[in-house]
Amino acid sequence: YGIFDAVTALLIFKEISVKSHSGSIQQFALHFIKTGCFESKMQESLIYCFQKRQTGDYDFYTDLSAEDAFECLSRAKKFISTAKQWLNNQK
Repeated sequence: YGIFDAVTALLIFKEISVKSHSGSIQQFALHFIKTGCFESKMQESLIYCFQKRQTGDYDFYTDLSAEDAFECLSRAKKFISTAKQWLNNQK
């Protein structure tokens, strides 16, 4: 959820309201990736971590590995740091 909190902060900055995770993903791509604010790796991390969370929460027959968890944590740290830096630079 850390990545989605960062996405929410970015969207709020642009005065964009969404009602779902998929809406957040779409609006983030439209307003931050396609405009060149962030590299496409940010979108890839957003989708990767969202899919892993969905699997962990709702797929009772699949276990996520410690490697998956560390990968998501690493991506989340980078995503949040990049989003925070971008927001700070908008002042």
